[in-house]
Amino acid sequence: QDLGPWLSAALAELVIGMAWAFGLMCAFGAFQFGGRLLDIQIGFGVATLFDPANRAAAPLLGTALNLMALAIFFALDGHHGLIRVAAASLASVPPGAGFEQLDGAVVVAAFGSMFVFGLAIVAPAVLTLLLLDVALGVVARTMPQMNIFIVAMPLKVAVGLLDITSSKFRRARTRGSACSTRWATSRAF
Repeated sequence: QDLGPWLSAALAELVIGMAWAFGLMCAFGAFQFGGRLLDIQIGFGVATLFDPANRAAAPLLGTALNLMALAIFFALDGHHGLIRVAAASLASVPPGAGFEQLDGAVVVAAFGSMFVFGLAIVAPAVLTLLLLDVALGVVARTMPQMNIFIVAMPLKVAVGLLDITSSKFRRARTRGSACSTRWATSRAF
């Protein structure tokens, strides 16, 4: 028996599965990237948590944002949507079809969108912290006798955490009405 066609089919399925998993990881990687960016801006850049799933160090706020995204994913029945996407994927690229139908540009676009969405998630807090840094720079230049580093670290932590929580509550209020409407229409059927 010739194992060549079986090995090439197995390799093609492996590549398609890896591309599919990479797209899913990019969706949650946006939260990790945004959290890491916010960690650096606030001053939590050296504080990391151990992620047992990836066996690597993970950013503090990135882990919190990732857990929040995972909770929202399950609350909005994202796992059911993921099964529907898997079925649609099997319909569009049936098993054994090969990876010639796999578009590499979509994979690269998913990687790029991870950074765009990661920045969009934390953009209000990052902009607030940038303005705070500018204000602290002005204060440091006008009052050189003041030790701005001692004042800046706790102030940046407080402002950053207040901004990220207040922006999440503002978004939750606007999304709450959309989620309750979705729930009411789904219960009607």
